[in-house]
Amino acid sequence: MLRYFLIIGFCCGFVFISGAQNNTDAAYFDLEKLRTVKPVNVSQLNTDQYEFSPVFYQNELMYVQSKTDKKRFRLDDDNGFVLKLSTKDSTGHFIPGTYFGGIKAEGFFDGPSSISSDGKWLFVTRNQHISSGVKKEREQKLGIFIYRKAEDGWVQQGGLPVNSPKYNVCHPAWDDQHSRLYFASDMPGSFGGMDLYSVRMTGDQNWTSPENLGPNINGPSNDCFPFLNQKYFLFFTSDREGGKGGFDLYASVNKNGIFGQPVTMDGLNTTSDDLSMILNETGNSIYFASSRSGGKGKDDIYNLYLEQNLMLKTPDFTTVKVINRENNKPVAGVKMLFKPFSAGDAEIVETNDSRLSLVQEIELGSVKESDIFYSGQNGELNLYLPSDQYVLIAEKDGFGVSRRLMDFNSEKKEHTVYLDSIVCKGFEIIFEDGETGEKINKFHLEPVSSMQFIMGKDGSLTYCLAKNQEFLGEVTADGYYPRDIRITYEDITSEGQVRIALDKIAVVEENQQLPVKAGETIVLRQIYYDYNSADLKSEAVLTLDQLANHMLRYPGMVIELSAHTDARGKESYNQGLSLKRAQNAKIYLVKKGIEEKRVVATGYGESRLLNHCKDGVKCSEQEHAMNRRTEVMVLSHEEGLNFKYNGE
Repeated sequence: MLRYFLIIGFCCGFVFISGAQNNTDAAYFDLEKLRTVKPVNVSQLNTDQYEFSPVFYQNELMYVQSKTDKKRFRLDDDNGFVLKLSTKDSTGHFIPGTYFGGIKAEGFFDGPSSISSDGKWLFVTRNQHISSGVKKEREQKLGIFIYRKAEDGWVQQGGLPVNSPKYNVCHPAWDDQHSRLYFASDMPGSFGGMDLYSVRMTGDQNWTSPENLGPNINGPSNDCFPFLNQKYFLFFTSDREGGKGGFDLYASVNKNGIFGQPVTMDGLNTTSDDLSMILNETGNSIYFASSRSGGKGKDDIYNLYLEQNLMLKTPDFTTVKVINRENNKPVAGVKMLFKPFSAGDAEIVETNDSRLSLVQEIELGSVKESDIFYSGQNGELNLYLPSDQYVLIAEKDGFGVSRRLMDFNSEKKEHTVYLDSIVCKGFEIIFEDGETGEKINKFHLEPVSSMQFIMGKDGSLTYCLAKNQEFLGEVTADGYYPRDIRITYEDITSEGQVRIALDKIAVVEENQQLPVKAGETIVLRQIYYDYNSADLKSEAVLTLDQLANHMLRYPGMVIELSAHTDARGKESYNQGLSLKRAQNAKIYLVKKGIEEKRVVATGYGESRLLNHCKDGVKCSEQEHAMNRRTEVMVLSHEEGLNFKYNGE
């Protein structure tokens, strides 16, 4: 194979890398059939020179043929390599090729080429044109030159932008389905000698930056002559360690946008050079070049016909494109995770508004998740997952989390996911018993703020909260006192959870634990209110009834009834609301027969916190709950007064 590079002044490096056969990828190919069917020399095309790099051109076959076997090559029309085009005769066999016309030769080398299936684009390997001279000839590098079909023939569109006089760019292979060109190059940054790269055509001949196919394909060896079949099967030539000798043929399967460990085409490889393999669309007719013994010349073209497709199965690829809803531009680096969805496990209901796009999800946390993927620079992720339904969870800093149900069973292979550019934290609210810490599964949560949410069968809730936004609501559960909830963006833990403790409804016997002596204080946690309301709830009335009876038993007792809040929310708001709640409790006691002067109603708001949870300090919901309380303190208790109860 060194001869293919001597003419361009490129010396191959003989450093090798081992590559073990990958059993998973090998299962995609009928390797046993390759070992049992013998390749046939296409004698009509071959001469005593070099014939290699076959290319399908509609119903014809284009290939490269050498014009001389001289040790030195000069820039004239009698030497070098040319493109030949062969048609089929009435029996379906290719006849000797004729010169491929319509392109102007700029050097002595017209080499490996590729053509689009519609015949619109032609890519040709050729020496980059520089001044003549023996030294210059051996220094010039290969480039890929582009032609476009016109009514009067081929029109040159210039060279591939990646061409450079400092390195080689050659062996083009066009992928129609993705408008992507694969090629070989020894450009800086390569893993070894020649590496395989790809670029994508966008619009009318605008090209992306070259992308190396990665360490699974490339190594310290020379990797060249790529060919794409059915968009995800890559066939190429390499002199890596582990082959039979010289250059050998390999195949790799593109799954999830990454080519896997190469599979050796053992049935085609020999101890000689075997290279430039192509297949027809149905995958049952193979052409390649080889210098094996028994041929007509230096390299000959061989054909292998199989009764069935060489590929036993086809990966089912899906493209997911992530778009910023505000500017309709692709979003790169989006983390995506796929959870298999089963109708027996969950129910999916989508909810949408202008800012958030969430999915109602039930018990998906118990199913196995996929690997984590990220969208590329163009916002796209090309991946393979088994046919099934999945819930896609897409997230990136600065955007709201998007959850979507995706059906990989359908014929649709392209999906668009929109992200809303808001700073949003997803979180789950977990309700626990205030004493035991056990999770409360049955409850009812009534959000006051207008938010989309996700509810689970087990009672778990998931919300998405933006900065400067509060979650407001009320929760009720059998056997527990209801309570209002206020959650801010800062309350959400890194685990995406907010834990809230609920107090069990306590049955308090008359006079039990209620204060008697001056200075004694008790916290009445059973007194609750609707959010943003000072109206007493039924549970609070029961507790106040007990307090009223207690005060009737001790007519000389004067108390302070005070309400307290946590530090969240505006201080002035908390102060006013707590005072109103304390006043309403006093009004109730007066209605129960307690003299007005015996009850001092005070609202302290957030001024008397029981712990460190002041403004700016991050605390758990349970820590905040300690500060939300109603207290009774005995201000005075005159001794010797007559005992009165219910006016008796």
